[in-house]
Amino acid sequence: MDRIDPSPYLVYSGMPIIEALKAVNTPPVHTAFIVDRNSSLKGILTDGDFRRGLLDGHHDLSNIVDVFMKRDPTTALSALFLRIGCLGCGPGPCKLVFRMVHQLRADSDPS
Repeated sequence: MDRIDPSPYLVYSGMPIIEALKAVNTPPVHTAFIVDRNSSLKGILTDGDFRRGLLDGHHDLSNIVDVFMKRDPTTALSALFLRIGCLGCGPGPCKLVFRMVHQLRADSDPS
């Protein structure tokens, strides 16, 4: 399996939402992966998460990404696959996201 450069999609917890939106706007994944300083996955952010945050009253664009992100990285991957409809879709964003998340988890595993 080829390694993927996840850097365009990684945003550190505590960063301004504007930085995360740059990652969300980056094709082909259009998702920001929120990590801590140890590169452990803390959550994801999609344009839908941002819209829901705005509708919930978080209008200040100096807010940190943590206000908007979808927490629970245990289920983040399955939620993302349900969102983009991964059912054997072949090469493309779905497999790219799976490989990136799998790689992030493997890289942050202390064992």
